[in-house]
Amino acid sequence: DLEHDDVVKLTHGANKNAWSLYEACQKAAALGVTPEGLTKINKFLGLIAKHTERARTNDVRNVIFAFLEDTGYLKRLVGEDNQLNHDMLDYINQFWRVIEDFVAAEADPTARLFLERIKLQVEAGEDGRLAFDPDIGPEAVRVMTVHASKGLEFDYVFLVSLIDRRFPSGERAEAIELPPALIKEILPEGDHHLEEERRLFYVGMTRAKKGLYLTSAEDYGGSRKRKLSRFLTELGYGGANAKNQEPISKPAATAESQEPIAKELALHIPKSFSFTQLKAFENCPLQYKFAHIFKIPIKGKGQFSFGKTMHAALQKFFALVAERQGAQQATLFGPPAAVSGTTPAPQKTVGELVSMEEFYNLYLESWIDEWFETAAAKAEYRAKGKMLLAGYYNLVKDETIHPLYLEKPFNLKVGDATFRGAIDRMDLMPDGTVRIVDYKTGKPKTEDDIGFEEKQQLLIYQIASLEVLEKKPSALSFVYLDNGTRVEFLGTDKELDKIREYVARTIGEIKTSNFAADPNEFKCRNCDFKDICEFRIL
Repeated sequence: DLEHDDVVKLTHGANKNAWSLYEACQKAAALGVTPEGLTKINKFLGLIAKHTERARTNDVRNVIFAFLEDTGYLKRLVGEDNQLNHDMLDYINQFWRVIEDFVAAEADPTARLFLERIKLQVEAGEDGRLAFDPDIGPEAVRVMTVHASKGLEFDYVFLVSLIDRRFPSGERAEAIELPPALIKEILPEGDHHLEEERRLFYVGMTRAKKGLYLTSAEDYGGSRKRKLSRFLTELGYGGANAKNQEPISKPAATAESQEPIAKELALHIPKSFSFTQLKAFENCPLQYKFAHIFKIPIKGKGQFSFGKTMHAALQKFFALVAERQGAQQATLFGPPAAVSGTTPAPQKTVGELVSMEEFYNLYLESWIDEWFETAAAKAEYRAKGKMLLAGYYNLVKDETIHPLYLEKPFNLKVGDATFRGAIDRMDLMPDGTVRIVDYKTGKPKTEDDIGFEEKQQLLIYQIASLEVLEKKPSALSFVYLDNGTRVEFLGTDKELDKIREYVARTIGEIKTSNFAADPNEFKCRNCDFKDICEFRIL
């Protein structure tokens, strides 16, 4: 954001004195930078000092997120709704996924180690290629070989350099020729190289959806004029009037082809929806846009790491119960043995199968050591988790439980949309029905406290169990880990119809929304995007 003259003074001073640009910024006053420029430079130097110190003690996610937050870069990108800013947010999101993968793989995910890893990848030939969907954009020119285009489609395709000896290219002898005696199959007759080139030419032509352009030239440098590719000649091009020759065929004009190239800015709604998405949209459409369309990285919270830890520990615990209960899958790809629908034979209780000590070890294995504000807070959560698991163990140790599914994913069709989710646990009951269990680490509730809104997620699971998994639920169970209590209920036909209508209506609203902000003090105070939202009320 520096004025042009200040930029010139900095770069000239750096070149003249063999300084780095950072050194030039430190000596900006001596170089005659304006007071306004000095203010901006000093802010920049302050950020460098602050984040250099942060990089010594924090993992790379904290460093990157703090930079995005402190510089105001994210706020700037969401402040103006245009395609360029959408693209920049997409690039940040892809970069953030690289960082998350690095953190998951490293015991000490520091910024220094991350930069070393990136340097090694660049030296090994990694070019930092970004994911690209031609149907989503951004609008761009993709340059690739015909081989690389297989399986892809583009609105417009240009096949270039269609001249003799280039496409088709001249046949080259094999570097190591295979002796005929070793070739078992019968080789086809004819010019195999030419036929392969012709197939590649066909592949390139059929990548185009709206327009195909075939280009050649007589002069590519050199003393001789170049001849047309034989493929063009076979298509009917060439001859005395080749320079003025009309295309062999023209695509029919359509309303779509007459649209201006600069199309109206489009937001790309996710192809599938989750309960988290529906509640985010219901809470604030702009929050939904930030989280699920722009996918802006957010700073994690220790309480979320703790919640994930508890879920992972419980999943491992009941997987061990199922293993020792003999309710595992009969084969690698088959359904669990208990799915046969018969009543399970009397077996051991949970406490007889898995000890509390084993449960606690599974908890330690599952611990997610991320995003806690202080070491003291981390220790407090770790002790709390041990206490909660002890309480839950006492709740179930004398029960005989037959886990049928753990963290079971499903895709439920709702009109023309797909709703996706994952059920924490599904137990097979003695009468062949199932019980759906959902763990809660928040404030416990009683049966009287649970209204339709609290039931919504489990009601969706009830529908998914019936329509996708083909299992009849006899109970929906909230397990509150904070006090080791359970609340069970079952959705009525009326409630199931109501939740179907809610899901379909909300997805329809998402697809047609302009994602306007819906601020209030409570929602904004707890929003992950309050620091970049211009509509926040705090």
